[in-house]
Amino acid sequence: MNNDDPNVPSVGGVQSSELLLFPANAVLFPGVKLPLQIVEPRYLDMVAHCARNECGFGVVYNGGAKGDLGLDLSGAGIGTGTEAWIVDFDQASNGILNVVTRGSRKFLLHETSMQGGDLLAGRVDFLADETPAPLMVEHAALVDLLRALVLHPSVEVLDLQVNFDDALAVSFCLSHLLPIDAEMKQQLLEMTSPGERLAELNEIVDRFQG
Repeated sequence: MNNDDPNVPSVGGVQSSELLLFPANAVLFPGVKLPLQIVEPRYLDMVAHCARNECGFGVVYNGGAKGDLGLDLSGAGIGTGTEAWIVDFDQASNGILNVVTRGSRKFLLHETSMQGGDLLAGRVDFLADETPAPLMVEHAALVDLLRALVLHPSVEVLDLQVNFDDALAVSFCLSHLLPIDAEMKQQLLEMTSPGERLAELNEIVDRFQG
């Protein structure tokens, strides 16, 4: 299956909803593709549900724990995640389902519950879209770095289609591609403006360069 242009809804302000959740040892950014390997039967059911109902699910960083264990299932203010839409999938011969998702809206996860006995669901508030912004001269080196990264063979296959003139798109894509740990990526996701995120990315790249 390949559906690289799903009918993804947009929202201009906070909107409450309930999403099925996929706890991952990775962070999904809006507008960026993230491959996932689906092994557990319950998450295979989740993917089937989303494909059948043409809906997304929520990717939430699990803190590096296995499965759901990194999530505080007890209550409020659990964290920020991103709605994922399936754009491609492939069933491997070993039974693993390889899924390519694209990030849509950011959300704040308030509380979780179990649905159907073994699927994790969450009450979320979809957050207002960050405002696109022009790139400044101090961001030129970051744009050059991103242009180089998207040409790498392992990245090129994802066909990221980055708008290099949009600070928001550059900030999300570079946050995804830089070789930094998932906890730092989660902090970048939680930032609320491209300017703030790009400033932090500049500091990260400066540290890489010594």
